[in-house]
Amino acid sequence: MSVPSAVICTSRFVKEAGNISKILGALNYPVVEITHPLSSITNEEIKERAVEAAGQIIEILTGKKYDLPENLYSLTADNSATAAVNKEQALDK
Repeated sequence: MSVPSAVICTSRFVKEAGNISKILGALNYPVVEITHPLSSITNEEIKERAVEAAGQIIEILTGKKYDLPENLYSLTADNSATAAVNKEQALDK
């Protein structure tokens, strides 16, 4: 049994991720693409990138399509319990 996994990278490195997966014999390895850049952005922009990737990650790991809640952008460390509930809902689908 294999373990579901994916690589997350910015749009600038998607081609390289594909090339490396081919070299390693992992054709069609799932790549979650987020907007470039990542290293020089604000915390708010990082949160936006995480939301950008979340649906793709859930679908790859569970094999199920998941519609993200509209309020996902408003999640913060202060309401991590809500994020945990949303995660559990995704895994139950």
